[in-house]
Amino acid sequence: MHADTAEVVTTALEHSCVGYGRGHLCVVCGVKIGRAEVAHEADGSRGLAVARQACFSAWHRESMAAREEPLRAAGAILGTLLETHDEYIVLNDHGRVVLTPAVRCPFPAGTRLQIVYTESEGTKVALSIERHHLG
Repeated sequence: MHADTAEVVTTALEHSCVGYGRGHLCVVCGVKIGRAEVAHEADGSRGLAVARQACFSAWHRESMAAREEPLRAAGAILGTLLETHDEYIVLNDHGRVVLTPAVRCPFPAGTRLQIVYTESEGTKVALSIERHHLG
C-alpha cells in the first residue's frame, strides 16, 4: 500500500467525482491510472486524491468501518422469559428487550436468561442472550 493511504483514510471528503483516468498515480497503490480505467477523484482537507476503482472501494469500506463506533454494553440483566415476539421479548420483571436480526431468542417461555444489552433512546436492545444456569 502507498505511504499516503493512512492520510487518505482519515481525511473527510468535501467533494468527489468519478470519471476515466488521466494518467495520475493512484494515491492508494501508486499505479498509474490509464484512460480506459475508472478513477475516483476526491477533494478533501488535504487536497485532491485520485484512486483506481478497486482501491477507492477498499478505502471507502475501511473508512466507513473506522467511523462506526462499536455498540457498548449498558448492562446485563437476569430474568425469566415470559413471551417471545418477532422484534422483542418480554421478561418477568424487566419489561421488553428489543431483538435485532443478529440477536434472536431461541429459548422457550419459562427459561431463565442472562441478557447483555445496550440502550437506545431509553429502550434496551439485546447484544447477547444466553440461558442462565444456576450454580
